Amino acid sequence: MIPLDTPPDMSPASAWLVLGRKLAVIAGASTALVSLLAHNSLLTASWRGAAALIAVLLIVRCGNAFISRGGGGV
Repeated sequence: MIPLDTPPDMSPASAWLVLGRKLAVIAGASTALVSLLAHNSLLTASWRGAAALIAVLLIVRCGNAFISRGGGGV
């Protein structure tokens, strides 16, 4: 079953970006939530969530650059 927001002719690089953005949001939100549940202040939780979001987005961008230039092929 193909998800509705994924066209069937999507390239691996654009699929990686879509997946990476979703994972970045999940990582940022879950990091902030866990930080709040650990009784940290709202400001600390926000900074930690933002740091997790930015870190995952940077990893996704590096992976996209690697995929786009043809790396990882056999």
